Amino acid sequence: MMRPVFFIFLCIGIFLAGDLFSQTPSYKNPAADAEKTAQKEEAGIKKDAAAVKKDAASVIAKIKKAFKFKANLREKESERIVAIIKKTFADDSIPASIAGLKQGAATLSKNQKKDFDSLFHITSAFSLRADSIQQKIDELYKQFTSGKTEITDAETDQLVSKMLPMIKAKIEMEESEEQKQKKIVLIRKLMSHPEGITDTLKINDTLSKRYTLRMVKHGEVFGYHPYWIKNNYLDYNFNALSTLAFYGYELDEKTGGYKTINGWDTVSVVTAAKRAGCKVALCVFNKSKENLNIFLKSDKAQENLCAEICALLKKRNADGVNILFEEIGKNNRQRFTKFIRSFSQGLKQANAAYELTVTVPVLDENQNYDVKQLDPYVDRFVIDFTKKQNYGAIAPITGANYSLESGIARYLNTGVSATKFLACLPYYGALWDFQDKNFQDYVWYNRICANYLKDYRKVYDNHTARIDIIMDEQDTLEQLWYDDAQTLSDKYDYILKNELGGISVWALGYDNDQPELWNTIMDKMIYFDTSHVTLVNTSPIPPPVVANTLWAKIKREFKLYKKLFNDPCGFQSNKYNHLKSVKYLGKTVLFLFILLLLITSIYVTGYRANGDDWTYKKLFLYILLVLIILFMVISLLWCFVNPDFTYIGYTHLQCDKGTHIGTILIVLSTGFITGLLVMRFLVLSLIKQKQTP
Repeated sequence: MMRPVFFIFLCIGIFLAGDLFSQTPSYKNPAADAEKTAQKEEAGIKKDAAAVKKDAASVIAKIKKAFKFKANLREKESERIVAIIKKTFADDSIPASIAGLKQGAATLSKNQKKDFDSLFHITSAFSLRADSIQQKIDELYKQFTSGKTEITDAETDQLVSKMLPMIKAKIEMEESEEQKQKKIVLIRKLMSHPEGITDTLKINDTLSKRYTLRMVKHGEVFGYHPYWIKNNYLDYNFNALSTLAFYGYELDEKTGGYKTINGWDTVSVVTAAKRAGCKVALCVFNKSKENLNIFLKSDKAQENLCAEICALLKKRNADGVNILFEEIGKNNRQRFTKFIRSFSQGLKQANAAYELTVTVPVLDENQNYDVKQLDPYVDRFVIDFTKKQNYGAIAPITGANYSLESGIARYLNTGVSATKFLACLPYYGALWDFQDKNFQDYVWYNRICANYLKDYRKVYDNHTARIDIIMDEQDTLEQLWYDDAQTLSDKYDYILKNELGGISVWALGYDNDQPELWNTIMDKMIYFDTSHVTLVNTSPIPPPVVANTLWAKIKREFKLYKKLFNDPCGFQSNKYNHLKSVKYLGKTVLFLFILLLLITSIYVTGYRANGDDWTYKKLFLYILLVLIILFMVISLLWCFVNPDFTYIGYTHLQCDKGTHIGTILIVLSTGFITGLLVMRFLVLSLIKQKQTP
C-alpha cells in the first residue's frame, strides 16, 4: 500500500536534486570552459559535495517532518523512506567532482519531463481531481528549466501539503477496497445458497441472535449481450444479473418481420442465462431513421412484429422484449406512442408475464419519446448514456446534455416514477483526436486494459478515466475517455442515490478477462438482508445428574466409551466426559498378566510331562490363546484411555491433523498382532521343546 508513497518521496528528491545540480553553470563550449577553470573546479570538489549532502539532509528532514502525522502508524516504514531518499543523494553514482556534477545535471535534463510526469501519474491516482497538483508541478518544472537556482522551502511545503490529503484519501480508498473484497467473497458464498445462510451471533452468556443472511439486489441489473459476442458469456456472472437482453432481432421495416435474428433460436447464452435463473429479453433494433419512419407508418408491419416476437419468446421460454430504436426521425412522437401502446397490449395478451422495456436516448432532441404517455404500457425505460455527439467523456456525472445529472433529471421531471428508469452505461471508451476534437473510434474495455494501460498513464476527470496518448512525452495526439471500476462505482452510487430502478450495461463481454467490473456490480447492486432474526436462549446446559447405582454407573461408562470411539476429539474437548473405569482397567490388566503367567506355567509343565497324550492339552491351549489376546487388547485399550500415556492416549490426539478413529483401529490391530506374535514365537517355542525318551 505504501509503495506509491515511497515513489512520491523519491520523485520529490529527484527534482530537488535536479535543482541542486542545475546550480552549476551550463557552457556552450564545455571542453574549452572546463580547461580554463580546471584548477577552480578541483578546489571546489569537497565544498560542492558537502553542499549536496547538506541539502540532502535538509530535504530528508523536511519530508519527514511534513509526514510526521503518519509516523506513529508506520514507524517501521519511516526508516525505509529516509534510507531511500538518502540513497538518492548519497549513492556512489553521484559524481564526486564538478565535472561529474555537470554530467549528472545534463543527464537529468534529458529525463526531467518524464520525472515530473511520473510524479503527476502517482499523485493523480490519489484523487479524482489532481489538476491543482498538475499546475503546481508545471510551475516547478518551469522554474527548473528556466535556470532558477533554488526551489524555496515554501514551494516544496506547498506541494507536500497538497499531497497529504491525497495520501489519506488513497489509504481510505484501499481500506474500502479491502472491505469490498470481503463483501464479494461473502456474496459468492451466498450465490451457492439462494435460501440464505443461517448463523448465530452471541449477545451474552445466556442470549444469542439467530439470523438468516440473504442476498438482495438494490434494483434491476439489465445487461445487453450483442449477437457478435460469442463465447465471452462463459465469464458472465449471471447471479449478478437480473435480465440478459439478447441484441439480435434486426427489424425489417416493411414487413415487421426480421432481416436476421442472429441465432436467437439456438444461441447458448440464452440457455445459460435461463439455467442460472436470469430473465431473458429479445432486443429489437434498427439503426436507420428512414427505415423506422416507414415502419411507424405501417400498422400491418407493427402487428406482424408483435406476432413474430411472441412466437420467438415462446420458443426460447424468454421473459420479454426490449425496443431499441436509435433514431426514429422527426415528428414521430404520436406514431411511436401508438406503436408502443398496441405492441404492449398484444404482448400482454399473448402472455401477461412478458415484460416490455424501451430504450430512450439521454438527449431526446426530436421529442419523440413521450414517457408520460408510454408509462402505463412500459415496464422499464432504459436511459442510454452510451452515445455522445461532442468531445469528451461519454457519460460524466455532471455537465450539460449528456451527463448523468442532466439526463436523469430530464426524465424524472416528467413525473414518471424513478423506479421505472434504468441508466445504461458503456463498457467501452471513446477515442478522440486531441487537436481537431474529431471522434476516432470506440474501444472495448478489455482492449483498453490490454493495449493502452501498459504504455500510458491514467488520470481522472469528472469521475471519468482518461488516457492521453502522447508522442515524445510532450505532444498529446489522442485522448481516450472511458469508465473503469472506480468511476463506475461512483456512477452506480449516483444512480442509487437518485432512487432509479437499477442499472444497465452496454455491452456484456466487452470486459472479457477483466473481472473487476463484475465485482463492482456485486459490490454496489447487492446488499445483505438480515431481517429474519430470532432470539435464542443459549444458557450453558449443566451436566446431567448421574444415578449412584452400580447398573447406572455401568451404563454411563458404556455410553462414554461409545462417544469416545465415535468422536475421540469431541470426547477430548468435553470437560464433562470423564472415564471412571480407567483405574479398573489397570487392575484388570495386572490380573490378566498374573493369570496368563500361571496358565502358561501349567501348560508348559503338563505338556512337557505328558506330551501329546496329555488330556488337558487342548483345553489349556485355548485358555492360553484367549488370555493372550484378551490381555493385549485390554492392555492397549487401557493405554489409550489413560490420560497419562503420551503417544497413544486419546488426550494427546492431534485433532487438527485429522487423527480420529484411525488411531483407535491402529491400537487394536497392534494388540491383536502382538498377541499372535507372542503366541507364535514365545509360547510355541517353549512347548515344542519336548523331552525325548
